[in-house]
Amino acid sequence: MKRNLKKNEELLRTDVAVGGWKSGNVAVMTTKPVVTVTGQTDADSVTINVEDKNCDVDAKIGKQSCRTINTCLRYEGKGDTPNDLEFTLRYNLDDHSPEPRAYFLSRDVKTDRDITVAKESKTKDHPNIIERRVRLEKNRQKCVKQRFFASSTMRDKLSPIHWSVNYTYHESRSGKLSGNQLEPAIDTTVPLSFENKINIANNCGKDDLCVPDLKVQAVADRQKFLLGTKDNTLLVNVTVHNGGEDSYETKLYFDVPEGFEYSGVVATDEKTAPSCSPTTDEPDEDGKWTFACELGNPLPQHKTLSTVVRITANEQKPPLKPIEIRAFVNSSNDEEEHTESDNTVTFTIPVDFRNQLTLNGRSNPEQVDFSTRNKTGDNVFDDSEIGPVVSNRGPSEIDSATLDIFWPSFSAEGGHLLYMITDPVISDPSKGRCRVKQVQNINPLNLRTQATRTRTGGSAGGRVHHTEVVTTRTGGSGGGGTWVYQEKPRKQVEYEYIPDDDYEEEEEDYERGGSRIKREARKKTKQSAARARADGKLASDKARFSDLRQAVKDSKDAGGVIDYQGPLSRASVDCNALRCTHIECDLFNIREDEFVLVEIFSRLYTNTLVDERNPGGEISSLALARVTNTKINWPHKPTLVTAVSS
Repeated sequence: MKRNLKKNEELLRTDVAVGGWKSGNVAVMTTKPVVTVTGQTDADSVTINVEDKNCDVDAKIGKQSCRTINTCLRYEGKGDTPNDLEFTLRYNLDDHSPEPRAYFLSRDVKTDRDITVAKESKTKDHPNIIERRVRLEKNRQKCVKQRFFASSTMRDKLSPIHWSVNYTYHESRSGKLSGNQLEPAIDTTVPLSFENKINIANNCGKDDLCVPDLKVQAVADRQKFLLGTKDNTLLVNVTVHNGGEDSYETKLYFDVPEGFEYSGVVATDEKTAPSCSPTTDEPDEDGKWTFACELGNPLPQHKTLSTVVRITANEQKPPLKPIEIRAFVNSSNDEEEHTESDNTVTFTIPVDFRNQLTLNGRSNPEQVDFSTRNKTGDNVFDDSEIGPVVSNRGPSEIDSATLDIFWPSFSAEGGHLLYMITDPVISDPSKGRCRVKQVQNINPLNLRTQATRTRTGGSAGGRVHHTEVVTTRTGGSGGGGTWVYQEKPRKQVEYEYIPDDDYEEEEEDYERGGSRIKREARKKTKQSAARARADGKLASDKARFSDLRQAVKDSKDAGGVIDYQGPLSRASVDCNALRCTHIECDLFNIREDEFVLVEIFSRLYTNTLVDERNPGGEISSLALARVTNTKINWPHKPTLVTAVSS
């Protein structure tokens, strides 16, 4: 076989002939003509301002900022090249970005039959990749224009918009043109595509580099968060300031701690609030969500934004530990390292539960003056004791509370004192119920009662009913005399719980019209006191007269209700032993600023005052209120005590 090379100077190509020795045959391989394509692509401007909306894209998108890509090409041939050829140009717009920010106008694409949308285009209406057929003449440059627009909603406004234009020549299946002319080959020693970019206009100066200086501050609308209130919303005022150059893709991140739910944001100095969304589909291991808010793209230099973040406590699972608030701000263009320390703010808000439980009591009349020279009958005058009023001043709701009233039904010597006429009356039966433990102390003499209802005002406000009770004693004897109301000075004598631990009680029970009367308290001897201790009669879990008397004194010294820390409780006070009547009330669903009034109607048994030679003094009842349950399982449930004097 012999290889024969022939240089064809006229056609500037190399043909190859191959033959076999003594075969008498030869194969000639003709070289294709070579086409060299040159060109460039550029835009009608070096920058594009997305806020300069100079063309109408369509009815849906409206006006956007448009620019024109101008691409010029020519080809030269080596050998027997044709005088004109058809090429395919492939435009790939914003090909350096994972998601296109610029698109070709759909109107231009649809009206030009030489343009088709590439299958790889991310969108079809306004594609980012198109293919265009163009016919070139040999040694003559041809330029084609193609419009595009940049989306004003793009996020990345720092990176330039790149594009590329690739050209290709598609041969026929035969590989020949008309007249058996070989189709040309494309010169691959020169670039097969042309590239360029257009910058997005910014305010970054001559170096085209923006360096922001962001600072975030945050403060809550309260120093302590109270649970169980009507307003369970926490407002966090967040202020972001950019002290440097424009900040792009500026975002505010804030945490919604466990026990709270995101309720929205409000812009205090802008027309529209920023858009916020969670950064994950699930909370983290601590139950915390993180939300991100778009603040500006860009957030201009020296710009300050104020935003109010609203979070609401979850009623089923409220926060029971201090609330940690964290806010963080950043952007896609980096700050200088020494200015990043103020990009984060963190602070803690304590969580508390507070019921401003109030306990008010009063007697009506507050003072009674009488003459000891005249022993009166029981049916001469009414005395109605009104009290106490239990109210919740909030702000937390009370699910349930107890009210215990210790009523001085008997004197120290066992005589009737504040003689109860009827069962206690509660102002709102839906808010509670009361029961008398010593039911035998209600009208023990079987007096005939006649009641009328009149409206009176309660100390906590609202509507309160007062009952006037007129009684007559059946078959009873009573002396003459009258009650005289007049103001005159009198010595204050504490009349209520005189016996203490120096005295022991001897109960002499006998029936007197159905009542139990306690008689005679005599001085203890050392032997009897020791025996009582041995028998367990002075058990520490039972209240004594001195405990009741001390609670009365503390309330009077304080001028009213006190937060009581002593031994008195519903379980510890035994009114059978302490000559009182125990009224137990269970109250529930007391919301902020609601109150419950308990009225106790009684007579002052004046004969006891005359018989026991106590012409004056104070008779005090004692009321004890305690929060037992709230919407939140909170440890501190206050116990309040007040004394009401007559």
